[in-house]
Amino acid sequence: MNTKIFRTCLSFTATSLLGLVLAAGSAAAAETSFNVSLSSAGNGDPDGSGEGTVTIDSETNQVSWELGYANIAEPTAMHIHQGAEGQSGGVVVALTVDKGPDGKLVGLTNAPAEAVQAILASPSGYYVNIHNSEYRGGAIRGQLSN
Repeated sequence: MNTKIFRTCLSFTATSLLGLVLAAGSAAAAETSFNVSLSSAGNGDPDGSGEGTVTIDSETNQVSWELGYANIAEPTAMHIHQGAEGQSGGVVVALTVDKGPDGKLVGLTNAPAEAVQAILASPSGYYVNIHNSEYRGGAIRGQLSN
């Protein structure tokens, strides 16, 4: 094989592989996951607890979650609210209370781009709140944390 052709093929292959690696890296970088540890806060259910993960994709503006809970009545609503620990705030992203086969709350929703960017810029300023008929203001809540 001609040396010039060989070098061209080698260069093309190396460039293609680099492109694939960078594309995979940027796709992975688009998703940010946050741990959530839920408990009673203030007026919530003193026996309630929960934990799980909220994942935000900054490219698609999609929010997904998998959250388990214990010792509270059946959830009727769930949201991401703006508010530092110990403070209440308005709803930023509505989440569904659909359950997966293991009983955990799971789902995926589209969020406004500005909400996604705000959460990613300061995740500890946002919390997940699980509501039920007994604790309409929130049975358990937990701040987003890395």
